[in-house]
Amino acid sequence: MNSAIVAELQAIVGPRMFCLGRRISALTNTRVSGPRSSGSRVFPFSTDDVSRIVQTRGKHDVPIVGRGAGTGLSGGALARGGGMMIAFGRMNRHFGMDLENRRAVVQPGVL
Repeated sequence: MNSAIVAELQAIVGPRMFCLGRRISALTNTRVSGPRSSGSRVFPFSTDDVSRIVQTRGKHDVPIVGRGAGTGLSGGALARGGGMMIAFGRMNRHFGMDLENRRAVVQPGVL
């Protein structure tokens, strides 16, 4: 990933919420078994962050993978080959509950 996109993404989410390759498991406090991601991971906090990340990604033609707030043990959400993972774990706000219909309006990082 080139330095221009790294700088743009760090400006959006801050340098601590963007990481490349092997730093990923250290940042997320997870043990990684199997292949490590060679791509990057970005941790947005708001829908505005996500919008700006996707626009930046489009400018630089970088593939993206979305990941919620699970364990990742199945390895289904990996950013390989220079791709970028948008990890929604920080997006954990509740917006409303509809008890009658058993529905909740939440951000994608809610467990």
